[in-house]
Amino acid sequence: MYIKDATKTWKEKKREKEEKKQEILEKWFPFRKLSEKLQKCIKEHRLKNKWKLKGDVDVANLLSNLPTDLGNNIKRELCLDLLQNVGRFRSWSEVTLVHVCDRLKPVVRPKPFVHLKPTRIVNAKRDSIVVREGEPIDEMSIVLQGKLCTFYSKDTGSTSSVSRESRKDLLKEGDLFGEELVNWVQDEPSSSKKLISNRTIKALTKVETLVLRTNDLKDIYNKKAKVIQAFFRKKRIVISGRNGQTPPGELTAPEIVVQGINSSVLEIVVESGVECNEDEDEEKGFLSHFNSRFFS
Repeated sequence: MYIKDATKTWKEKKREKEEKKQEILEKWFPFRKLSEKLQKCIKEHRLKNKWKLKGDVDVANLLSNLPTDLGNNIKRELCLDLLQNVGRFRSWSEVTLVHVCDRLKPVVRPKPFVHLKPTRIVNAKRDSIVVREGEPIDEMSIVLQGKLCTFYSKDTGSTSSVSRESRKDLLKEGDLFGEELVNWVQDEPSSSKKLISNRTIKALTKVETLVLRTNDLKDIYNKKAKVIQAFFRKKRIVISGRNGQTPPGELTAPEIVVQGINSSVLEIVVESGVECNEDEDEEKGFLSHFNSRFFS
């Protein structure tokens, strides 16, 4: 009888523990924004793999417990619509932006810790400064949860070099910062210079973000160039093999796959048609059309 009661108590405690974990997951704000189908997949994976959730769920520990494909689907559902409204991303194809979503990395900034001593407002290990005015911008961030405040330096009008900070804007779920990086990287894809921030951004609470880093964005542009070069290399081989005669409609894009851009993107561009008389002119026309269609 005692063993039976003990077993029942253990099962009840286990069930209560699982229910609590489920409740923690469902209370996570970004989780509630996902489709029911994706929510179901996450729950099933959690039960199957027995996650060891400790404390609150955040984007970093969630994605670290999921397979890559499922994690990418989460990033796409949370961020694709937001990216379509960012700078030159507006003219990018959805296929390309999906690959951009896959490059996003989770970053969680803890709640700023305030000291009682007036000489030191925040703990150095938990600094509230996310972006400092006058310093380089290395990433574009999408806010999934939390609040931040934007400041800019305002001249006091005195002859001294001292300036004061003036509150400018509040950032919250669904907002982005550092989005100026998108246009800058496309204008300066091979530049070693850094884009400098014209504002300071401070975290007011614990902040969860997905970020696109400069190197990842530049890598997408570089992969684009490799795809184009491979296409024309293959085309010249085909033309050479046919004594310079290439029947219309028989040429297809090479079967290459590059993260960020793949052969299917090229096929879409080729189907749209770019007519030029010479190879050099054709390549220029193709590059122009490709850029305007996917990267302008």
